[in-house]
Amino acid sequence: MQTSENHNSEVERLRQTTRDLIAISTLPAVWGGLQSEDVIKSLAGVLLKTLNLDLVYIRLAGNSGSDPIEAICIGHHGAAESFQPAVCAMVDSLLAQPDTTQPATVPDPFGDGILRVSLMRFGIAQENGIVVTGSRRADFPSEHDRLILGVGTNQAAVVVERQRTEQALQKSEKRFLDVGDTAPAMLWVTEPDGYCTFLARGWYEFTGQNENEGLGFGWIDAVHPEDRDRVRKAFLDANEQKNEFLCEHRVLHADGNYRWVIDAGRPRLSPSGEFLGIVGNVLDITQRKQTEEALREAQTLLSTVFEILPVGVGVVNADGTIVHSNQEMHRYLPTKVMPSRDDARHKRWRANHADGRPIDRDQFPGARALRGEQVVPGIEMLHTQDDGKEIWTQVAAVPIRNGSKQITGQVSVVTNIDAFKRTEDALSRSEEKYRSLFNEMDEGFCIVQVIFNDNGAPVDYRFIETNPMFEHQTGIKSATGKTARELQPDIEAFWIETYGRIALTGQAQRFVDHSPSMGRWFDVNAFRLGLPEKRQVAILFRDITERKRIEQELHESGRRKDEFLAMLAHELRNPLAPIGAGAELLQLVELDDTQVRKTSEIISRQVSHMTNLIDDLLDVSRVTRGLVELDNVPLEIRHVIADAVEQVNPLIYSKRHHLTLHLPPDSTMVFGDAKRLVQIVANLLNNAAKYTPEGGNIALKTEVQDAHVLLEVMDNGIGMAPELVDRVFDLFSQAERTSDRSSGGLGLGLALVKSLGELHGGTVTASSAGIGKGSRFVVSLPRLLQPVKKTGEAPAGINLHSASRPLKILAVDDNLDAAALLSMVLEAAGHHVLVEHGAVRAMERARIEVPDVCILDIGLPEIDGNALAQRLRAQPETAKSVLIAVTGYGREDDRKAAIAAGFDHHLVKPVDIKKLTSILAGIGVLQ
Repeated sequence: MQTSENHNSEVERLRQTTRDLIAISTLPAVWGGLQSEDVIKSLAGVLLKTLNLDLVYIRLAGNSGSDPIEAICIGHHGAAESFQPAVCAMVDSLLAQPDTTQPATVPDPFGDGILRVSLMRFGIAQENGIVVTGSRRADFPSEHDRLILGVGTNQAAVVVERQRTEQALQKSEKRFLDVGDTAPAMLWVTEPDGYCTFLARGWYEFTGQNENEGLGFGWIDAVHPEDRDRVRKAFLDANEQKNEFLCEHRVLHADGNYRWVIDAGRPRLSPSGEFLGIVGNVLDITQRKQTEEALREAQTLLSTVFEILPVGVGVVNADGTIVHSNQEMHRYLPTKVMPSRDDARHKRWRANHADGRPIDRDQFPGARALRGEQVVPGIEMLHTQDDGKEIWTQVAAVPIRNGSKQITGQVSVVTNIDAFKRTEDALSRSEEKYRSLFNEMDEGFCIVQVIFNDNGAPVDYRFIETNPMFEHQTGIKSATGKTARELQPDIEAFWIETYGRIALTGQAQRFVDHSPSMGRWFDVNAFRLGLPEKRQVAILFRDITERKRIEQELHESGRRKDEFLAMLAHELRNPLAPIGAGAELLQLVELDDTQVRKTSEIISRQVSHMTNLIDDLLDVSRVTRGLVELDNVPLEIRHVIADAVEQVNPLIYSKRHHLTLHLPPDSTMVFGDAKRLVQIVANLLNNAAKYTPEGGNIALKTEVQDAHVLLEVMDNGIGMAPELVDRVFDLFSQAERTSDRSSGGLGLGLALVKSLGELHGGTVTASSAGIGKGSRFVVSLPRLLQPVKKTGEAPAGINLHSASRPLKILAVDDNLDAAALLSMVLEAAGHHVLVEHGAVRAMERARIEVPDVCILDIGLPEIDGNALAQRLRAQPETAKSVLIAVTGYGREDDRKAAIAAGFDHHLVKPVDIKKLTSILAGIGVLQ
């Protein structure tokens, strides 16, 4: 049963507790202006005094990672700081206990005995620290202690956490403002009514507005007038509907220009969901807008270019369907299906492999690209158009891959190369013609690149290309890629300078020149090829060395011919002078028989001399043209030499030469024409006699070999220069002569010697040690080892000189003097002569007179002698008359033509009177 004492004690305890609670409850008002460390110090002091404790230790976690805050109060034991390490160690040991909610006893850190301690967590929503209290009282902690400790700790925790929350909020706001001011986006905050209460510093810098101008709804004034109403409406609608706000518009920049921005905001809501306004930002997107505009322009340009491209471009998906193409591609693929998958139209596309095999459609570029191949630059394909015309195209294709490298399609490009291919084909044909001409032309052709030194002077040239005739025309092998000096170190500078000038000026040049280093003459046509900077020259040329040699020979031959004509005129004038003088003498002076006979002998000798000259000319002509027929018989060479010496002996005697003969001791036979072999030896002896000074030595030596007989004629005369030795056997060749022409002759003798010697199967050579050192000629003839019998000899002729009776002769010649002289000669021989000067009169006269013989000149003016002879043969009165041709045409062909016309005989002017009278005498006998 509770006593009154106990009751009073309980009431007092309750009253004390109430007083303590009231006192504790008033503490937050005191702590309102204190910092957290001051709050816990105040709490420690109040608890120590109110509960009469021996120890109060409070540890509060630091704010935002700072060091913990501690407060310690002790009762009547001295300064608290001196016991702080021991108290902290005691607290740490308590915290290490498994259950910290129960009171514990620890050794009294202030003296002997036991200290009862209680640990309480500090914090409202989360633990921020601990409160440790201690007392020596045995009932500690009592219910009263627990109540006061709990209330006091909670009060302090509320105050501390509120302070820390406020501090965090202040820091957050400060951080927000700092971020807003430094962020690239211009932050803004509005209230529920839309009123702007915050604009970041970036807004003011961007627009040039100040806070008074921008806050509230002033920021709308910076919007472009054209955008202002739209932006105001969008913002107010979003604010009213508490929705997000997003708008792109233009804002006046501080530099006076409008710039594009994106203005975006989201609703601000309280923890309870109450709408607090909108927070947002403004971001400058001018560069993006410019980029987008540039991109749009580029896309527009690209689209335009895509459409006007001269090539077909198509984007194809993985199914082979064209999803995008330009107009040009539509011409090729109107069905929007790639050819390899278009059963109806794939045959319009054809291509071949290098070996000529057709390419299957699964190997078309588009099909290959869908398999991952890059078909670039593509393949050439023939495309058949709707009108049936085929055109050449080049088709390329590349695959399209996504981010995973998977093929999602391909891009095909079709280029019309028809004009190019046809041009290429034409060029190929032209190139083939050029190459054929290049390779088959008779002329040499080359392309050279002229090499210049640093001073711009040409120093060499390199062969770029040569044709097959280049080597033949120059004798240079493997010239391509090499320089002229490399191939011909001593090449003349003229060629390099000439081609260098052509390369620089571009002026073509045609010229003929000699290259001593190559020993050749060239006819050159050179011209610049290509651009001037290429320094290339094309050279078309021909080796004309042989032509030059022939020209030189022709020139020399012409010179010798002129000399010969001069000599011939001289030789002909010599006999003509006495003949003319004799004729004048016979006309002007009355001579006795002796004088007439002497004059006639002179004229006869000179005519004979002229006849010999003409015979030599005709003889040379016949021999050189192969018209001479040899009457070959076995001959004793000593007899040939004897006959030749007999002919030349008068000349040798007249010049008092010493002739030495070395003849073989035994009979030595050759097979030949006696007259021609004598002519060979006589001409050589005659040549030696003419060109050896008076009293010189001449030797004729015969050497017999197994198969040949050598005839060697040597003299110690004027000799020959080397250049004369090379052409001594040419027609009209003679050594230099003085104007008196003491040696005489026409320069035909040695030419006859060589030709006649070769006709006999032999050879003739000449040599001389030089001018004044004599000459040596050697004739080699085949030796006859077995005598050869000559068959088919003609029977002995009739003695034509035994005239039987006078003949009636008709002489026809348009030359009055020639006709008159011939008439006198024939009448002196006892014949009756009729003379006519024209063919018509001669026909009539012959019909009336019926002559035995008609002597006709071939070169008559009205009707030539051959035609007149045919008419006389056709005329009955003269059909059996003997016809004799007298003409200056002495060739064998002329003789044959006369015989074919009906002539019985052919005589060459001047007429050999003895031969003519012999023929007439024979006619008299036969008749």
